[in-house]
Amino acid sequence: MEDVIQRSAGKRYNSKMDVKSAFHCIRIRETDTYKTGFVTPDGHYEFLRMPFGVTNGPSTMTRAIKKAYDHLAPHNVNTYIDDISTSHDVFNYHLKVIYKIFEATQKAGFKLTREKLQFAVPEITLFGRIVSHNGVRPDPECIAAIERYLTLKSIQEVRSFLGFANQFRKYIRNYAVIAKPLTSVLKGLEKKTSSAPIVLTDDQQHTFETLKSAITTAPILSYFKQGLPTFVETDASYLGLGAVLSQEQNGKRRIIEYASRTLKDAETRYHSNELECTAVHWALTEKFRLYLLGHKFQLITDNYTTAYVIAKSAINRKFARYLVDLAQFDFTTEHRPGKQNVIAPFTFPNTTCLLSSYCKLRNRNLYETEKR
Repeated sequence: MEDVIQRSAGKRYNSKMDVKSAFHCIRIRETDTYKTGFVTPDGHYEFLRMPFGVTNGPSTMTRAIKKAYDHLAPHNVNTYIDDISTSHDVFNYHLKVIYKIFEATQKAGFKLTREKLQFAVPEITLFGRIVSHNGVRPDPECIAAIERYLTLKSIQEVRSFLGFANQFRKYIRNYAVIAKPLTSVLKGLEKKTSSAPIVLTDDQQHTFETLKSAITTAPILSYFKQGLPTFVETDASYLGLGAVLSQEQNGKRRIIEYASRTLKDAETRYHSNELECTAVHWALTEKFRLYLLGHKFQLITDNYTTAYVIAKSAINRKFARYLVDLAQFDFTTEHRPGKQNVIAPFTFPNTTCLLSSYCKLRNRNLYETEKR
């Protein structure tokens, strides 16, 4: 889903189509129709076309849709289940691609749902998000459902709410830390306890209300654009790790994505300096790696630039590996005091970080290589 959204990134003209009764467009092999048989008081019936509910139905239909439209992928035609979308910046080219979609639809024997056709519009709805030239934001119709919840009354409701909220975590600053009181409810529980009733504590109810508010007021996230000034801000505390990817677009700093996670058990025993190093390594190598590889960027931390790692008498294996992993990125560092680091605000005063050490170590290695 995220791939489709990214391929629609920032385009001016967007179109969306839906294959009408997609399951019923697929004829069942004559020798297999008996497998769909059912008996009613009026007699025995068998499906001649694929019904809903058969085990391999979704995969069979998806394969048929892919086969019909895959040759249009170079023209930015994207399919997901029975939905077709395409986005471009040039209007005439966009119309030509739509015509090609019509041809492919006719050739495959499909039909399109008239009520769901959208052609060359400035924004379309994809997977609960509204995608436009300006960015991506949650669909108000999709998130309206959570406003009906006043509280969570069972383990199943907690699971459902967190599962729904999780898809919007990249829109919410410090999501993992905010949600921790609720996620802790599910720790160690088995699925059979799903129907068990629960009464939220004041802290958990506050978390629920905070997440509801954050989702319904989520910001518009911009698209990542190659060649523009890029910034990564990281921070860490004993509550969790936080990071933000942003870019300078049209003279304004625009958020591309928020990222956060809680600490693993072993990480809760780290020194604060080590936590800061872990936050940087996690943000660059796990969360934003695909954006940052081959792209120069600036890393902003709230740490004092002292050589913490190099000053140690013997660097341990974990942080030696961090240094090696970060060598694949091209970046500079900037120190920003915790009070000014408002985007990823897990502040720890008087801490040091791996990054200045990494830069010094890299420069030293380059110097020694040239000297040899």
